[in-house]
Amino acid sequence: DESVNANDENAFLIEGERRASAIIATEFLRMFDHYKTRAFIASLEQTPDNQYLAEEGSWTIPYYEPYRLKFRERVVFGGG
Repeated sequence: DESVNANDENAFLIEGERRASAIIATEFLRMFDHYKTRAFIASLEQTPDNQYLAEEGSWTIPYYEPYRLKFRERVVFGGG
């Protein structure tokens, strides 16, 4: 993919600055998650069924199944 191999104008290397690296990585993840969420919301059909959480709590299941991405995200970013 050309965007990976030839698009390096926004790439940089930080050596020996762990704090700055952590801040930049955190900001990248924040922005990525923001745009990922916007894309997901835009992909939903705008019907009342898609705008509310299930009342019985079934929407929480993927957050507690260890083989799911949502579980790993909860553990990493939620502290367990």
